[in-house]
Amino acid sequence: MHNVEIPRLKINRNYASEIPELTPRQFSAFMELVLQFQSGQISATDFKTFLICKLLNIKKSTRWYNLQKEKQDTINENIFRLTETLDSFFDTEKREGKEVKVLNLNFIKNMLPRIGRYYGPDDALTNCNFYEYKEAHYACLDYLKTENEDSLNCLVAILYRPRKMFYHIRRFFPGYDGQKRRHYGPKTNPFFLKNRILRISRLPFAIRYGTLLWFHSCEEYLMDGKPVIDGSEIDLSILYTKGDEGSKGDIGLTGLIFSLAESGVFGNIEATADANLYDVMARLVQLKKAKDELEAKQKENDQS
Repeated sequence: MHNVEIPRLKINRNYASEIPELTPRQFSAFMELVLQFQSGQISATDFKTFLICKLLNIKKSTRWYNLQKEKQDTINENIFRLTETLDSFFDTEKREGKEVKVLNLNFIKNMLPRIGRYYGPDDALTNCNFYEYKEAHYACLDYLKTENEDSLNCLVAILYRPRKMFYHIRRFFPGYDGQKRRHYGPKTNPFFLKNRILRISRLPFAIRYGTLLWFHSCEEYLMDGKPVIDGSEIDLSILYTKGDEGSKGDIGLTGLIFSLAESGVFGNIEATADANLYDVMARLVQLKKAKDELEAKQKENDQS
């Protein structure tokens, strides 16, 4: 968090220094500015100026227009100084031998835990089942390839669902799974998803695009991060292979459901699809390590 203090006016305020520190309302405004910045409608300076005004709730009142120009200039200079602290939202990259500022849009915290009457997953998709993740993954992949908004709406509709009926009562019952959202799996009636897609298509594009950035960041975390599962740090990157262009490839999510179902680790196909994403990933890491060790021993035996 950044802090601004003006003792003379008895002002002492904290404001966000990175995306996870934004409130849901601030995040929505932030995404609007991101889209304007990415499309070239505003400059980096304008972006930071508008953002600092949103974060500190700075608005021009009638009194502003009655101030002398010298006082207006002083206020503008102070605002400009504050904008310099927002460089924390940017990373520095080298492009064509020059250093340029680029927005850091990687975050695994769900900045919009609720959109209207729909509830989203927990941070880093920790409470998603494997089927839900698989379907969202392919919707995200299709949007990144085609920029078809139908795929974007589908992604959001898969992740964001209504609260379970009688949730306030059910959460006190034995066997409650901790899920607030209604279940989504292979046997879910597709009518409910189509109806939700239609409703979500009416949301501001900035909110839907923000959900896409978050989900994509979570996928990057799965590929490159080291989440803690059952108290142990696990490197999930070994599950992904690099493609011809150096980008990490797909691990065949649909095939994994069938493979794990055959092994009986989580049960049948439906039970495997309903298993927690991180439980599945942790099991895959175990299988991958066992396979690599077996192949290494086989190679040693062949050479001896």
